[in-house]
Amino acid sequence: PGSGSGGGLGPPTTQENLIVELLLQQNNLQGVFSRELGFLTSCSNLSLFGNSLVGTIPTTIGNMLPLTKLWVDGNELVGGLPTQVGRLRNLNDIAVYSNQLTGSIPTEIGNCERLQRFWGDSMMISGTIPTELGNLLALTNLFLDVNELSGTLPSELGRLTNLRDFRVFRNRLTGSIPPELFTLPNLRVAYMDSNSFTGRRLGR
Repeated sequence: PGSGSGGGLGPPTTQENLIVELLLQQNNLQGVFSRELGFLTSCSNLSLFGNSLVGTIPTTIGNMLPLTKLWVDGNELVGGLPTQVGRLRNLNDIAVYSNQLTGSIPTEIGNCERLQRFWGDSMMISGTIPTELGNLLALTNLFLDVNELSGTLPSELGRLTNLRDFRVFRNRLTGSIPPELFTLPNLRVAYMDSNSFTGRRLGR
């Protein structure tokens, strides 16, 4: 479905339901993110980054149960990340950055226990960082920088023993930084500047 010459993404045919990978990144795709793509129920890799897609991420994305990679960054998508993403238990990568997404991070994302990389930066996501992110024990990269997140950093992030790169800079976060973050054995990068954190010391 779709084309590289300004076309949108149309509904899949029955034959297309057998597609296991759909790579259409860095074309000139326009129009809405078609809800019919959710009927590609054999697809494990959906890559649409670097186009000009508009509208919302459809809730039918939750039908794509084999999906391991969801790359839709660098488009013009709006609305929130649908709660149905939490049905995608095989996800390794979510890349939604550099869109115009708003709303909060759905708590259901904590069900994606195989998730390793979550790129959700450079948008207008608000609300708090859900404690359920602490369930993502395979997570190595968590990028939530340059948003409008508020509240405190949940101490549950201290459970992410595989986390290597953590970025929440340029948000509206407050309170103290949980000491658990400073005991994570694999953490190498932690960018938390340009917030409103308080406290007199770091670590335990």
